[in-house]
Amino acid sequence: ELALRYSEDPSASREGPGYKGRLGFFTAGQMVAPFEDAAYNTPVGQVSDIVRTRFGYHILYVHDRQPAIPDIEVAHIMIIPRGPTGADTAAALEQIEELRRRFENGEDFRALAREYSMDHNTREQGGRLGIMSFNNPVIPPEFRDAAFAIENPGEISDVVQSRFGFHLIYLIDRKERKPFEEAYEDLKTQVMRLPRTEQAQRAFARQARARYGVTVDTAQVRAVLDAFQADTIIAHLAVNDFDALFEDTTFATIGDAGYTLSDFFAFAKTQRLERNRPLEPQLMAALDAFLDDRALDYEAMRLQERDEEFRTLMEEFRDGLLLFRVMEDSVWNAASRDSVGLRAYFDAHAEAYRFPDRTRLIGFYSRDDSLLTDIAARLDAGATVADIQALVASDSTLSLRIDTTLVAGPTNSVYDEALSLQAGDHTDVLAYRNGHVLLLHDGIEPARPKTFEEARSEVVTAYQEVLEQRLLERLRKRYALYVFPERLEQAFAGHAAAAAPAGDSPTG
Repeated sequence: ELALRYSEDPSASREGPGYKGRLGFFTAGQMVAPFEDAAYNTPVGQVSDIVRTRFGYHILYVHDRQPAIPDIEVAHIMIIPRGPTGADTAAALEQIEELRRRFENGEDFRALAREYSMDHNTREQGGRLGIMSFNNPVIPPEFRDAAFAIENPGEISDVVQSRFGFHLIYLIDRKERKPFEEAYEDLKTQVMRLPRTEQAQRAFARQARARYGVTVDTAQVRAVLDAFQADTIIAHLAVNDFDALFEDTTFATIGDAGYTLSDFFAFAKTQRLERNRPLEPQLMAALDAFLDDRALDYEAMRLQERDEEFRTLMEEFRDGLLLFRVMEDSVWNAASRDSVGLRAYFDAHAEAYRFPDRTRLIGFYSRDDSLLTDIAARLDAGATVADIQALVASDSTLSLRIDTTLVAGPTNSVYDEALSLQAGDHTDVLAYRNGHVLLLHDGIEPARPKTFEEARSEVVTAYQEVLEQRLLERLRKRYALYVFPERLEQAFAGHAAAAAPAGDSPTG
């Protein structure tokens, strides 16, 4: 009630998220840092100290705290009242209750959604809404709470009313939270996108600018503004030819590094300057960002002078990059380009490149498992693959992909489900990636030699090994490489003697 009466947040006084100050659940990264820190550090049922953010001053009351909730995948059927009267609402409610009873009596949810749902964005996909996060602010709270309350995949919610209409929600899958190690890269990407990360980078860049000293001749930038119309500058930047006019004009320094107007205008291309706004303040903001960017680069270069471990790491990186370029030019690309050498190598080793016996599998792929159930019934009734292809060609509403895959043996994938079948038999409908697949055993493809094109990738790999050995031999001769294995034997013998217990002697 205090929030409703006194808060200056507009959302506190209107129905919806934020009403009476209640923000609901949120997770790390969704709020500005001071607000978030106060929320996480205040015990449940208590009030925080006064918190200042860039928006103003806040007092927080923590209602509850719970572990992060894994995402779910859902579908829904939506029925919208056909008018504003109570009778219209009652009719819509009666219709969706009837659909709920039909599902409980065994009818397919996706088929019901395709026939009756009034959500035209999802009905053709059987009502599928995709992956839903608990903290998604776009989802109406009543819909979200009902969806996440469903216990098991394959079950539905009670009828839910939102501002859009009445819903039945079907739980397709409940995702598992990834272990920290698996989620690390995704978490790092999210953190890098946070405004606080950008602020920290800017603060670090300003420290580097202060540490090394910056000089800028802004008069040179303004001289360009005076010499060219704003539209001309933006047009030249768009076609990448403006910076070439200023290649020799140094206008800024950081430490002992100098930067030309060409460097700056090349950077300015990335800043999306707008024609309908004054150009000078945009260019000055771009100049500030340019100096921050170059200060970070300069700091990274100086880090090698201060940090021995980092310098060693960078030397290893440069050596590795040099080796990569040598191998790329002399081995990897050379093998791919040498069509005559590849063909000669294949002809000399053709017997090594053969296909074994392979199982030919016809895969029917769709997001709609009920469609694949119908395909399976048609196959059982004697339909051929050509019949199914003709059916798909005649009905553009059917979302079905048909592929042929040749499998030589177990692959630890969904295709293994069909390897033990007899020719002409098919699997059940199987979950596959973001949809489903039905696999038909279409017989055995007998073993045979590979053509050059079929074996090309293997031939390239083998030929690369030949070129690599030739390169190593040339390098050994050029740099007079000698190896003294007896010295290694002496060194290890001495080490073994030192490590042997008293009274023992190494036998080498």
